[in-house]
Amino acid sequence: MERTEQDELYKILLAQTIDPITLIDSEGLVLYQTPSAFGWDPKEIIGKRIFDFVHPDDLEITINAFGDILMNQDIDRIVVRFRNKSGNWNRVETLGHTFERNGEQNMILNTRHVDDHQTMLDKLKTSERLKQAAFNSTGTICSITDLETGEFVDVNDAWVEQTGWTRKEALGHTAIELNIWGSDKNRERITSALRKHTRLREFPATFKTKKGEIHSVLVDAEIISIDNKDIFFLAGVDTTEREQMESQLRQAQKLESVGQLTGGIAHDLNNMLTVVLGQIDLSINKNTTPEMDEALAIIRRATERGSDLIKQLMIFSRRQTLKPSSIDTSKTIQNMLTILDSSLGGEIAISTHIDDDVWNTYLDESLLENAILNMALNSRDAMPNGGTLAINAKNYIADKPSAKKYEIKEGSYVKLEIVDTGSGMEAGIIASAFEPFFTTKPMGQGTGLGLSMVFGFVKQSGGHIEIASEPGIGTNITLLLPSSSTLKNPTQEHEQQPHQLEGKSVLLIEDSEELRKVLKSLLESFGCSVIECSGERLEPTSEQIDLILSDVILPGTSQGPDLVNNVLKTHPDAKVLFMSGYPRDRLTGASLVHGRELLKKPFSKLELQDKLNQALNSGG
Repeated sequence: MERTEQDELYKILLAQTIDPITLIDSEGLVLYQTPSAFGWDPKEIIGKRIFDFVHPDDLEITINAFGDILMNQDIDRIVVRFRNKSGNWNRVETLGHTFERNGEQNMILNTRHVDDHQTMLDKLKTSERLKQAAFNSTGTICSITDLETGEFVDVNDAWVEQTGWTRKEALGHTAIELNIWGSDKNRERITSALRKHTRLREFPATFKTKKGEIHSVLVDAEIISIDNKDIFFLAGVDTTEREQMESQLRQAQKLESVGQLTGGIAHDLNNMLTVVLGQIDLSINKNTTPEMDEALAIIRRATERGSDLIKQLMIFSRRQTLKPSSIDTSKTIQNMLTILDSSLGGEIAISTHIDDDVWNTYLDESLLENAILNMALNSRDAMPNGGTLAINAKNYIADKPSAKKYEIKEGSYVKLEIVDTGSGMEAGIIASAFEPFFTTKPMGQGTGLGLSMVFGFVKQSGGHIEIASEPGIGTNITLLLPSSSTLKNPTQEHEQQPHQLEGKSVLLIEDSEELRKVLKSLLESFGCSVIECSGERLEPTSEQIDLILSDVILPGTSQGPDLVNNVLKTHPDAKVLFMSGYPRDRLTGASLVHGRELLKKPFSKLELQDKLNQALNSGG
């Protein structure tokens, strides 16, 4: 075939091509253009610079690529926008190749429409962005892992937030390397279940954060095969806070049940103990021998011990009547050190770290001291071979999230920590540590009321308590105690009043016959005359009544305050003192006359005398 025939054949082939082919010189001037030129007649393009048809925003990349091609450098195909005949822009993909023609360097450009293809790519990218956004915006913890290597392929924002590891720290590393599952066995438990069932739904597990905190999680997981590779997809919901709230609710319900039971028992026991104490006070030093006085003293100590036990029952059920006041936190702790030093023994070192500016707390000081002693004694038992007990105190501000988490009010607190280096506790023991009568000590070596009392005291005081412990490492008990700066000033105590009972007439309302007899004898020993009432029926009397001493809870529908109000209608000047063996919370505002004093059973002769004197000197 002759040359002219070949040229004609090439022209025919070029004319039939779908993709535009352009011949340009080293200055970018168009020398030849195939007919398929975006609607242009080839004559409209030939003789013009190819750059005049390129979108201004794409000129830089076009000129750079043009220079690289002229330098015979390999380049990737470029995608630019090319102006068509109608004035719109087409997205095109272009390749270039240089060659010599008639002693000059020319370039052939092969161009292809990619609008549809690019639109698909854009949609794909948008879809991928949406998927990534959904992956990251959910509060569910999500991770994608290569099942064979265990390496993280991707993790979402919730995973980063909950675990504490950054995405950079996670990708390319395994859960074992980051200790996410705490142990190989924990991860193997999940993957084994997954291999067996191929899919997991709400599978209970735990994970460990970068800080070492253990969180509970319900896991949804599935194995997906992509390009012959098994991918482990995991989604989890952190249930730690929910489980804590459920545990607190169960604890509260348990304490409420125990409190209802102990409240009823306490009433009867307090009546009995008041009888015993009253008889002791009436009998001692009254024609008795030293041996009898000693026996009575022993009975008194046993009775007082029984009274203390009842108070303990009331404390952990949060029904004890507290006597809060503003306490110098630092001073109270320092004062306890001597007692703790003698109680713990020489093998246990005690250290304290109390901030200089630590706030005062608003608490019942005797119960705070008892709480510190109880926790210290527990630490001693956990360190039979010696160790260290640290007592730390610093200020703490409870913001809204903290207040919600700990079920306390927003405001200022003192954070008190009791930390030991003892044997520590398993998770199951921690969960039961605050339960009444729970103890790990051998039979006869513990009542199981120690931490229960501390729990009840702290909660009733408006604070929070929690335990962090690991076997073999030790235990940290943290208390959040309300500061006095956020609470009302403590109520002023009554001053000791002089004895004024001689010759006074007292109306005694008490349903227990044994106790009524003892109280009558005690009142008569003060020089009072006594009018008795069992509480079932109160006969009208014209006699002078200076004082009314009444039990609050009585059998039947009429209660002590009801009877007292009837008496006050005819004896308005009579002073009133209520007494009860029930905790104060059982004595609702409707039944207990506002502003009246309450004498808690059991009580001694001196306590009765003081309260009656206070009532005589009160305004109502």
